[in-house]
Amino acid sequence: MRALFVALAVTACAPRPPDDADTTPALPIAFSDPAADGPYDVGISTFLLPEVAGYTNVPVEVWYPTSSPSAERTTYDFVGLPLPANGYRDAPPDLTAPNLVVAFSHGFGGARQQNYTMAERLASHGFVVVAPDHPGTTTLDFLATYGDLGPSLLRRPYTVRAAVDAVLDGAVKGLDLHRETYGMIGHSLGAWTALAVSGGALSSDAFHAACDGDDHPASCEIIGDITYTDEEVEEYGQPDPRVTTTILQSPGGYYSFESSSLARIVRPLVMGGTLDDTLPYEAETVPTFDLLASPATLMTLEGAGHYGYTNMCDLSIATMFAKDCEGVEGGFADPFVVRELAAEYVVAWMGSTLGEQPQYGDWLGARDGVEWLQK
Repeated sequence: MRALFVALAVTACAPRPPDDADTTPALPIAFSDPAADGPYDVGISTFLLPEVAGYTNVPVEVWYPTSSPSAERTTYDFVGLPLPANGYRDAPPDLTAPNLVVAFSHGFGGARQQNYTMAERLASHGFVVVAPDHPGTTTLDFLATYGDLGPSLLRRPYTVRAAVDAVLDGAVKGLDLHRETYGMIGHSLGAWTALAVSGGALSSDAFHAACDGDDHPASCEIIGDITYTDEEVEEYGQPDPRVTTTILQSPGGYYSFESSSLARIVRPLVMGGTLDDTLPYEAETVPTFDLLASPATLMTLEGAGHYGYTNMCDLSIATMFAKDCEGVEGGFADPFVVRELAAEYVVAWMGSTLGEQPQYGDWLGARDGVEWLQK
């Protein structure tokens, strides 16, 4: 078995919200071991955005703390396949919880529930996770849009902001949120989305400069062409100043942004696997990290592939497109170990930054077998 080694860089500084962000104090978050479920049961709710960025009836999944679980746990309709959930459908929200918002953006060929282990863990620790589907880039759209992501790509940041707005405006019955600032998480194409939501400035010229030659990055062929007018970028691609911390899992496509703009990404944690064969670590993860301004953090998982952060390996058909789902037999780190570890560090990171709870930061620093680096 390949050893699973995690190299992390973290900063102990307090998070700095944007100047115009809502800094209304939230209820205090209490520390609980990130490697285990937190003190709350998990409520799960689904609603539709009637119209967003030219799409209609876009599903949004929300995980939140509850202290009044129903009798039976629910399931997910994961692109037509039922998967068991560690939560309760439409249970009453616990208004004594911190209820800090974290938005999640799924990858290309994924779906809003693709990181449900992570989302459930966050909700059990007092967070509210908001995850929309991204039409044109879901599992059901994969074959139809591969190599032609331009139209749907630009609408992803807008959809994230619309989903967060809807939850703040009461889309989940009884859920009363304590402040409007939020954390942002994205996987793969969702990490690209997180870059855009968190401060990156989209640039068609930069994309073509990187992708039009023969020696181009891997994701250029996946994306196809992106040529956006200034008006389109103004309408759909603007960053959200409410984001106060960002996690990028297997990021790619940094070359579709004005490079200097990525220094605006707030409190970033970058997660990358050394055996990622979809968005290679050296070609995509490391250059993305290099463009981020200090303080920034890089988490490297030795032997991890592209999908270990997610629940995609729960699908029996996953090994057809996700080689790392083969785990040790395929020469990769066990994807279920990677997923659990990633969920732990996501909770600890959000607890430390968004929740401003120093004990979560202390947990990260005190973890046996973890080497800490930072820039």
